[in-house]
Amino acid sequence: SLLRRELVVCYRAYCRGEAPELPAARPYGEYIGWLQRQDLAAAESFWRRELAGFAAPTPLGPGRPPGAGRERPGAAGSRPFALTPPASAALHAFARRHSLTAGLLLAAGWGVLLARYSGEQDVVFGITVSGRPAELAGALSMVGPFINSLPLRVQTPWRRRVLPWLTAMRASYLELLRHEYSPLVEIQGWSEVPRGLPLFESLLVYQNFPRAAGTGDGDGRGGEAPLRFTDLQSSGRASFPLAVCLSDRAAGLGGAFDYDAERLDGLLVGGMARHLATVLEALVEDPERELVDLALLSPAERHQLLVEWNDTGGARAAGATVAGLWEAQVVRTPEALAVRWGERRLTYRELNRRANQLAHHLRARGVGPEVRVAVAVERSPELIVALLAVLKAGGAHVTLDPAHPPQRLAYVLADSAAAVVVTEERLLAGLGPLPAGAPAAVCLDRDREAIAGRPEENPQPLADPGNLAYVFYTSGSTGRPKAVAIAHRSCAAFLEALGEVFDGEELAGVLATTSAVFDCAVFELYLPLVRGGAVVLAGSALDLVALDRAAAVTLVNVGPSALAELLAASPLPVAVRTVHVSGEAPSAQLVAELYRRGVARVWNGYGPTEGTTLSTLCRLGRDEAGAPPIGRPIAGGAHVT
Repeated sequence: SLLRRELVVCYRAYCRGEAPELPAARPYGEYIGWLQRQDLAAAESFWRRELAGFAAPTPLGPGRPPGAGRERPGAAGSRPFALTPPASAALHAFARRHSLTAGLLLAAGWGVLLARYSGEQDVVFGITVSGRPAELAGALSMVGPFINSLPLRVQTPWRRRVLPWLTAMRASYLELLRHEYSPLVEIQGWSEVPRGLPLFESLLVYQNFPRAAGTGDGDGRGGEAPLRFTDLQSSGRASFPLAVCLSDRAAGLGGAFDYDAERLDGLLVGGMARHLATVLEALVEDPERELVDLALLSPAERHQLLVEWNDTGGARAAGATVAGLWEAQVVRTPEALAVRWGERRLTYRELNRRANQLAHHLRARGVGPEVRVAVAVERSPELIVALLAVLKAGGAHVTLDPAHPPQRLAYVLADSAAAVVVTEERLLAGLGPLPAGAPAAVCLDRDREAIAGRPEENPQPLADPGNLAYVFYTSGSTGRPKAVAIAHRSCAAFLEALGEVFDGEELAGVLATTSAVFDCAVFELYLPLVRGGAVVLAGSALDLVALDRAAAVTLVNVGPSALAELLAASPLPVAVRTVHVSGEAPSAQLVAELYRRGVARVWNGYGPTEGTTLSTLCRLGRDEAGAPPIGRPIAGGAHVT
């Protein structure tokens, strides 16, 4: 700004044929001398107190590994920021009314947003200060580097009212400015953040040089040709993952969020820019509101989240049970292939007949609504028969992996209060003692003749949509498995919603490799069976390369790490047209490789067990490989943990 001012003065003088009259500049060396006279010991004492207890940089939210973005590794990205003219005017008016500064309000807004994104109430980020000390005569007219970056610590007690919080923050900010000469590298050493880690990962820069009258553009009033500065641009790259650069403009406060595209995703950064504008508007709207009430989402985002994305109930599954969906599909396609396991085949009619017989057998042993039935059967058609039979009997299945340690199996059996155990005689010993009071186990091999003598017709439905369908045990954050119980209405809604996403050709051969104790088995087993497709049982995803052409696997559900091993081992069978990845984020390279190998559609799903297997689902297009999974909601329902 100083150089620009001198340029205008020189231009005007040149146009008049005069020698420019420039004020004598104070030498920059005077500032260097002033710096050398400052008390670094006092600065060290201040910064140690200010940063006490802060031992790690505040995260910016969801990150990603280097090279995972669409931009090339190390590339710089930028997202615009704009505050409307009315909102900008309101911010400056609020600052004047309460003896604050616009820069302080911007720092407060960024502190609130960073606290929300990081989940931490105590955050630290960088701010850029002018560095021109008021006590140094002529500092405002010196040309040279003065600016300094300092850490600003902001605590957000959510129940504190806005104005008292801002007033306290102003006092801390003024104290910080008294030590703005402190070198950042020294502050880093005085903090408790370990060496090798940055003190902060985001930097807030607010530029507000006022243009005094007569020091702007040459307007031609003195007879010279008009001089205009247009398309002003600055170029640079901060050494921080994110730099928020803001300034006052004719159209309102605006700027850009410049970021390291190797570390952060453009969609995430763009969302932060939008949310900062929302927070700033809310901050100055009502000084008496509590911090917890500061809006983060815009009205449009709130409507999308609470109305559009939450419109997942639907009437289609209001009265459905999983068993009911299955039985309806049997009527439609009785002779279609339902299950393949090696050379074994089961049609819909045969699978339903066998499940009915076992269901009647379980009914005779007291299985009905809300009764938990443990199923400990190895991967085979008998496993699917057992699961369907429990649902048809009206009970809820609790799947066990016979290969798990006996201690875990015993815990799940006791904790679930399973009334019946469906297994095979050779596996019975590995289950340990059955729960107290439980009847003898139903062994599919030992009791084969008794089961075969049961009726082949569908049992009279007893379960309603609100009854339990199944119980899965997660790992548990305490180290002890925790039960997640899902109702029929939730699972039925999930299956019907996915049935609208995946068509019949895709479900014609779904590879089922997930252990039955994990919720992805619901996707692999029940989805094709209620939509007229076929389940292709296999030991693992790597077995796909060994399956013959007759298996006709059309859809593969697999984690990205296993998928990478699969692609390295062999070409995908030509029948595979859809790949669904879940469990971890797929890389751009992996998605691109799938399309290169002829896959027609790639889906990325995510969801905790409590959300009925998947909560969101996103199709990754050919030109979107590497985009973060911005998913469509999947219809779910109530759950019990």
